[in-house]
Amino acid sequence: MNDIVSENKDPAATGVLDKSPRTIRRLFDQIAPRYDLINHCLSLGIDYSWRRRAVETVLAELGPVSPIPVLDVCCGTADFALAWNKKLAMLPKADPVEFPAESLGDSSENSRLFRDRNIVVGIDFSPAMLEIGRRKVRKKQAERDIVLWQGDALELPFEDRTFAAVSVGFGLRNVVDLRQGLSEMVRVAKPGGVVAVLDFDLPRLPLVAPLYRFYLTKFLPCLGKWISRNREGAYHYFSESILRFEKGETLADQLRDAGLTEVRFCRMTYGVVSLYWGIKQ
Repeated sequence: MNDIVSENKDPAATGVLDKSPRTIRRLFDQIAPRYDLINHCLSLGIDYSWRRRAVETVLAELGPVSPIPVLDVCCGTADFALAWNKKLAMLPKADPVEFPAESLGDSSENSRLFRDRNIVVGIDFSPAMLEIGRRKVRKKQAERDIVLWQGDALELPFEDRTFAAVSVGFGLRNVVDLRQGLSEMVRVAKPGGVVAVLDFDLPRLPLVAPLYRFYLTKFLPCLGKWISRNREGAYHYFSESILRFEKGETLADQLRDAGLTEVRFCRMTYGVVSLYWGIKQ
């Protein structure tokens, strides 16, 4: 079920959720080896279609605007970056270039490397997640098309107006400062470019909503803990972060406040996830 909507109010849970960089990095580093297995199993593989739909929506929104280059923030194990690369493969490629394994430390130099090239750049601050992502990129023989760097979503290492599209999938809710994270994504987007946010939501259908909440708060933490062998409550954190993450018009307003126009969002799979997007002026 995919419906474009204009309102999505859900009361946030109370209390403080620890999103300090040290805590989040530790959690993701610990579960990295089994992160993909857990996510694909728990979503029954539907997460692939969510990312594909997000990429297609952004490309349709860009229309005649060149869709390159692309930045994927909080890229994790590179599933979103790989989805982008699959769609961009039909576009002409420039002469191959050997990109550095890490940021050069200068935003202007970093942007110069990628500007106007058919390239997908992924940024994440978990070394363990990035290493798995790089293995997947090598397996797809896409090392010249996807670059994964360690970096901070709150201080992206690029100049203003570098990327035609900027996306974040299932990662924005882990950023300690939502407004700053969105502001950075908008800053590095080109005028006319699209910024997109894909993340979990809460279903509202009478039969689906209570079942999903049970799954999210009871089943997911137990199964995630068992599969990942994590003993520090990583999947309890994920459940809480989904419940507390801003949703619907509240998040759409955040995108508008960050400088995007024509902001819209749509729910997918009975409201389990939502895709938000807007245009940089």
